[in-house]
Amino acid sequence: MKKIFFLCFFFLIPSIVQAEDLGLKDLQIKNGELSLPFDPYNTEYTVTLDNEEFQIYFDYQVEDDYVVTVENNLDLENDSLVTLNVSKGEEHLLYHFYVLKNNEEVPTIAIKSNDLEEENFMFKYKIYIVPSVCLLLIFMSYKILFPKKKHKKKII
Repeated sequence: MKKIFFLCFFFLIPSIVQAEDLGLKDLQIKNGELSLPFDPYNTEYTVTLDNEEFQIYFDYQVEDDYVVTVENNLDLENDSLVTLNVSKGEEHLLYHFYVLKNNEEVPTIAIKSNDLEEENFMFKYKIYIVPSVCLLLIFMSYKILFPKKKHKKKII
């Protein structure tokens, strides 16, 4: 009886359950350029626009019963965020588009890793500290678990 139950469970139940991916089938930007080629499973993109453009024009394809709304797509400046919301009933999927204008430079902060490594004491001496602490903990746990027995001398 158990064999029949497991046979039905493993072969019949997965055919009844169907999963559906929520998302866009295809997406193109008409007045800008995507940082990466469109992938329905990637939800974060950077869009490069000309300085004269203040709105992103999307061309997308979705299933018939999906609803797509575009948020924050007016008066775009450098470092603006535009959100494309794909929804079906209670389920939502958000695509985020970060706007980068062509002739504006994005400030970057460069941190020299060598300076941080030299200042940090633990980083500099970790190859000595970690094994020493581990050895000390092993030794202490050994002494606690296996205490030394005191031997009484026999007097004859």
